[in-house]
Amino acid sequence: MTRWKQTIGLLFGVFCLTATATAQPAELPTPDQLFDAADEHHGWDKLKAGITTVEAQANVRTGDSSYKTLVRGRATDTGLGDATFQMIREDGTATYGETDGAIWYEGKDGNRRDLAPNMIEYVRGHQFHRRALFPRLELETMNNNVDEVEFNGIHAFRVSGTTHSGAALAYFFDERNSAMLGYHLTVQEPDGPRPMVFVLKDWRTSAGQSLFWQLEVNNRGTLYTYTFNKILLLP
Repeated sequence: MTRWKQTIGLLFGVFCLTATATAQPAELPTPDQLFDAADEHHGWDKLKAGITTVEAQANVRTGDSSYKTLVRGRATDTGLGDATFQMIREDGTATYGETDGAIWYEGKDGNRRDLAPNMIEYVRGHQFHRRALFPRLELETMNNNVDEVEFNGIHAFRVSGTTHSGAALAYFFDERNSAMLGYHLTVQEPDGPRPMVFVLKDWRTSAGQSLFWQLEVNNRGTLYTYTFNKILLLP
């Protein structure tokens, strides 16, 4: 009887040690480690070395309406550069732009006028591929603590921070392979915060480098689907 008690006690002790060791949380990656891992996973580490401008054209559908967009944005080692975002409809084209830090709008009549500085996020927010490729340039401040959350039904790591305009921006990475899944953007507006969810889809790989060719944006319950037909990465 004593021998059985000793055996059970030994097994129980081993189980406790194993359970304790298993229960210890794994160390989470740092934001820089996640950015680097995503670059490696998508083949962006070598890709970004030779480009300064990202241009993309898409068909956009929301509800029963549709239009086209053309965006173009610069990025260098020192920061984000000039950018434009065009909405192309049958009755004309409207353009929003950033030039040397100034924000402007050119209507369908061709007249250009300056916009308030807080409209900068509207221009930069539509540079979807630039925002995905250059997260370190997009974030002015960054939380060093990475969170484990769920994004679009996938267990993910979250890196949070703020943009240069003060908007809250968070990137999400697949826990399994560090692929970038999308991001959240929350812009402060006069009537309160405007949260938006961006989901990257339709990934295509060429020469070891992957890009998303579809994007879903949930803007306060309104869904916008961007289907890209041209993506240019220019020197």
